[in-house]
Amino acid sequence: MPLSAQEMKQFVEDGYVVLKGVMPESELGRFRVEFERTVEVCRANPKEEYGVGFVHGSEGKKEPWRSNSMLHPDLYQPVYTDFLDNERLLTSVQSIVGPNLRIGGLKILWSPLTLTYDLHWHRDGRTDQYVPDGTQDYLQFNAALNPDSSFRIVPGTHRRPLNDVELEACRRGVGPLPGELVCPLEPGDVLFMHSRALHRGKADPTSNRRSFHYTLSAAEKPVRQGIVDEHRQWYRQLGLEGKLSARVQALFDNLFAWDGKELTEQDLARAAY
Repeated sequence: MPLSAQEMKQFVEDGYVVLKGVMPESELGRFRVEFERTVEVCRANPKEEYGVGFVHGSEGKKEPWRSNSMLHPDLYQPVYTDFLDNERLLTSVQSIVGPNLRIGGLKILWSPLTLTYDLHWHRDGRTDQYVPDGTQDYLQFNAALNPDSSFRIVPGTHRRPLNDVELEACRRGVGPLPGELVCPLEPGDVLFMHSRALHRGKADPTSNRRSFHYTLSAAEKPVRQGIVDEHRQWYRQLGLEGKLSARVQALFDNLFAWDGKELTEQDLARAAY
């Protein structure tokens, strides 16, 4: 199901939109079990290649809250590709980035055990980047397995330069900003976000946050060879060939189509978030 006209308008003008009940309730239990296996691995042995992010406390204490490498063979669970076999999700993404999609980043987010994760205000990419018409050739989204009120955004900031207060907040600021909104999600909901919007996340140990954080791109958006190589290596090690649904396989095929292509300087600029 494509985005409605109102949903598309909200994404373009405000830089985010929440889709209710995208993941079927019947699947959430299995998704949580498999997700938790990965969290346990990252907490027990957070290897560098897992792309683990840490929140730091006093006296050198640190706890993980994120992993960037869901296709790593040590971390992969079927949920990380099964989740994408969702017609409503994919057609909604197509409404924003176009009909042909390729796989991007596959990450997961969770609440630390005893510390509070309190990320500073930021834009993804450079602080001076914005998109006056609100469009984008890739899309980042959070999908909640548990209730999740971690995401904060200042709507509309993706379309304009940041003001002095907002620029100062990007220097590690975590306090409230004028116009800030919290975007609560219920289990099964998906939040689409424009990467140039000013945003941050916060989760304390009681929140039990468990959310996917994925990126899907337009197939024609250039991608660096190193990313293609890494995904192909893991794809082969996992033996995913012939095991994915047709629409999920197409996401990988469109990534692998960039294998060996020589990128121009303009391509490299487009490849960067």
